[in-house]
Amino acid sequence: MSLDGTWDQYHWRTSRLGHEELVGGHLFKGLLAVGPRDGSWLRYIPYGGHSSDPFVAVEKAVSERVERMTWFVSWQIMKGHGFDAAKYNTVGWAAHMTEVSARRASLGEYLERHFLESIIAALLGSSDSENILHSAIEVDSTVLSSHLGTIDFSFHIPMYLAEEKIYLSFVIIGCRLRDNDAQHSGLVFGMGHASRLDEATSSAKVEAYLVATAVRNSLGGKHTRKNTENLAYREAAYFSELYSNPLIYGRALDLFGSMRSKVHVNDQEPLVPVRVPGHATLDLSSLQASWLRQLSRRVCYTGNPDAAQFQALLSVCSNPPISVSSD
Repeated sequence: MSLDGTWDQYHWRTSRLGHEELVGGHLFKGLLAVGPRDGSWLRYIPYGGHSSDPFVAVEKAVSERVERMTWFVSWQIMKGHGFDAAKYNTVGWAAHMTEVSARRASLGEYLERHFLESIIAALLGSSDSENILHSAIEVDSTVLSSHLGTIDFSFHIPMYLAEEKIYLSFVIIGCRLRDNDAQHSGLVFGMGHASRLDEATSSAKVEAYLVATAVRNSLGGKHTRKNTENLAYREAAYFSELYSNPLIYGRALDLFGSMRSKVHVNDQEPLVPVRVPGHATLDLSSLQASWLRQLSRRVCYTGNPDAAQFQALLSVCSNPPISVSSD
């Protein structure tokens, strides 16, 4: 296949980057619009970046834009080969200015979702995942109070993966996102990874803000055509279901109560011992159009090598060659 020819089938537009100060840093957000040149349909793809340094935040936003554009074209290629489009997602995708950093960020994205699903399973009563809740500790989320409405409680679950030298943080906030939710509170989740725990936790708080905004819009009935054609729509629906689940909120509230009764003998945050799941990484940088490569980004995808999406990417998008690494 001619990749530039594939890219040329689509017309791309992007919004100006919006900026706001959040969690002691700068958040830059944009929105891509893409569709075939005949204008028969249009899809929207959000992207963004956050950092204490505004220049770094913009660079992160550009990286995510490149990642999402490459993901979209690979999605179209996969659909053309009969892969179920509803099962294709951006989990495990990342872009960075170097291959090493792109691979590391990609692994972090994959591990975030893997362990989030384990946390949710534990909150829903799975004994297999219960150990993951043992290191939960209260976290200050007042910095988000103006964005999340009434906050009932907040805690986070820190992890450190020594072999990968990656910290993970999962922020879980019990809150009421809307004024008419007086009789109902729900959970908002945020995930982050970094080489330092404080940076991972800041990223998780930013993610919680983005999730809360998407859930509020979803529950508020803002299902306009633009919303439903937004490729982040399924993620919003997923987190809205979690927010609206009274069982998972009740379990989190019980956990928060028992957690606050514990006395920590030192200031060292407990880190839950976790086992890294089997995974492999694909370097998909070669899928970029020649004009997109001028931004000097490497794009990687990490996933379960036995999963259908990984196998499909490996077989369908293997020309030009894709670099594979197993960890």
